[in-house]
Amino acid sequence: AEDYDFFVDDFSITAPFVTPSWAGDWVLDPVAGALAVGPNAGSVGEWYASSAGDVDTRACLFDDIHRFNADGTYQQIMQDQTWLEGWQGVAEGCGTPIAPHDGSNAATYTYTGETVTVIGDGAFMGLAKVHNTGEDGVSGGSITYNIVSVDENYLVVNIQYAPGADNTWQFRFRNANYTPPTTDVTFTVNTESIEVGPNGMYLGGGVLGGAQAYAMTDADADGTWEVTLTLNEGTTGNYIFLNSPN
Repeated sequence: AEDYDFFVDDFSITAPFVTPSWAGDWVLDPVAGALAVGPNAGSVGEWYASSAGDVDTRACLFDDIHRFNADGTYQQIMQDQTWLEGWQGVAEGCGTPIAPHDGSNAATYTYTGETVTVIGDGAFMGLAKVHNTGEDGVSGGSITYNIVSVDENYLVVNIQYAPGADNTWQFRFRNANYTPPTTDVTFTVNTESIEVGPNGMYLGGGVLGGAQAYAMTDADADGTWEVTLTLNEGTTGNYIFLNSPN
């Protein structure tokens, strides 16, 4: 009889990562309404929507790159500064990124036709504080976002962040290599039935900014005030006319 030695070992075969059509570099779309939150997915922006002015105020956030690599790795490139908030123990404003939400940890991503999940300590999309169970930045190592829409130029995702509720944040991204066209939009309001105060009429509120965001004019004194704004493709949200704000 002959003796035989048998060796048994475990092995597994991992399917190669299939790169999504939208892989690449994305930034928050620098338009009003890129960040929005509301009681449900159908009313994002009801509680808050970033304004056109926020694009400048939070420029350190709008230049952050969210990079989905072809091999399934995920990177956050925050330049020297990003937008910090009170939950991070600092005053709200631009500042040096704070770990783990600084892009220093290795991360990956997975996706389906309806969701994208970023995996890694501190990995996120949009706002660092928002995850699937809260707004405190403690994600547990992964966050899943619903894909609202995606094409070669724009990626819109949302996320419900309150267990047992539909409270929803929405983030609108733009391909970092895409420069969108602009459109001149004229806003008009007829004041025939009201008395316009000494400060005149203004356009503002919502996605356009404060009460005195844009002064309107009535050059021909016919009671119809107007102002023309140059808006980026994709600008969306609410606004109001204001009578003589001060």
